[in-house]
Amino acid sequence: MNSRSVRVVLPFHPEAVREARSIVRRCGDGLTADLVDDAELLASEVVTNAVRHGGPVIELAVAVDAGSFTVRVSDGSIRLPAVRDHSALDEPSGRGLRMVEQVAAEWGVESESGDVGKTVWFRLSQHHATDWA
Repeated sequence: MNSRSVRVVLPFHPEAVREARSIVRRCGDGLTADLVDDAELLASEVVTNAVRHGGPVIELAVAVDAGSFTVRVSDGSIRLPAVRDHSALDEPSGRGLRMVEQVAAEWGVESESGDVGKTVWFRLSQHHATDWA
């Protein structure tokens, strides 16, 4: 498999989620369906958070190399996200980072230099089995 990467600026609008999913799906060509599905799901959660709680500009970076999928979502807000302990089942949101934590092989949050934003990233691997269902 060849390594490939893409970096795009997404609209600061809910439409960004659909665009991010499409980009992740295209980048995952040749990887297992489960891995691409997981990457698509987690990317949509992280981009949704950027649209709801972040600040303009949103940037998506996807890198695929040797069965590893790395997704980075940057936005202009310095407010760092936090994993909620237990969202009530009747709440419509609040589980996105919990999913990232459970599904990704690795993940994290980085503050950008100069207090101009943050990046939430995750890495999935074909060799990392997810057991979150």
